[in-house]
Amino acid sequence: MKAEEAKDSATSPEVRKIPPPADGDNIAVKEFKAVDEASYDREAQRKEHTRTERVKA
Repeated sequence: MKAEEAKDSATSPEVRKIPPPADGDNIAVKEFKAVDEASYDREAQRKEHTRTERVKA
């Protein structure tokens, strides 16, 4: 097969754009909030520990 005969798959008519998720994608929103809340809670616990240790010193 020659290079001229090879087709680029990016320009092929079979390639279709995938639509973004709908705005009402509740699963993604819930996952984002859960991750955000968990990281917020860890940060709050770490800061509270730091404050407590400063008071003890």
